[in-house]
Amino acid sequence: MMLMPRKNNFKKYFFPLFLFSLIISLSSCVNYDEIKIQEIKSVRVLEFSNEGVLVEVDLKINNPNPYVVTITDSKLKFYFRDIRVGNTSIKNKLKLKNNTTQLYIVQLKGDFEDVKISSFGNILGVLSSSSKEIKFEIDGYIVGKVFLVKHKVNVDYKGRVPLEL
Repeated sequence: MMLMPRKNNFKKYFFPLFLFSLIISLSSCVNYDEIKIQEIKSVRVLEFSNEGVLVEVDLKINNPNPYVVTITDSKLKFYFRDIRVGNTSIKNKLKLKNNTTQLYIVQLKGDFEDVKISSFGNILGVLSSSSKEIKFEIDGYIVGKVFLVKHKVNVDYKGRVPLEL
């Protein structure tokens, strides 16, 4: 009976285990300050149809972190004059520059899901009014990513903003 030499599995598993440990230890070192929407400068309605409404929003966002934050996911609800327009998410890629407060143009597509049929007339009334400003509200969350670390930030903004059609 011949005995086979035992292979050394240490070398096989060392690098993946070392890499995993390094990533975990570095990710715990990331100090993540809250990103904040400071102001909504304006809202532009780009499209209104049976499927939903597409708006472009100028957001003034503060990223106090010393690194670029990439927005990877979002779940938001938005309202015109206390009328819920629908569920939405940020449609375009967004990278927030480090240590800045900057204006970003964001597209939101409201899907009219869970919106009452009676609200459609109210939404059309808001959009067709001669008012240059509307009460605009957005709430929900966005997810920012730095390296491999993701962080969820709650969004809650209410204010009067210029409306462009």
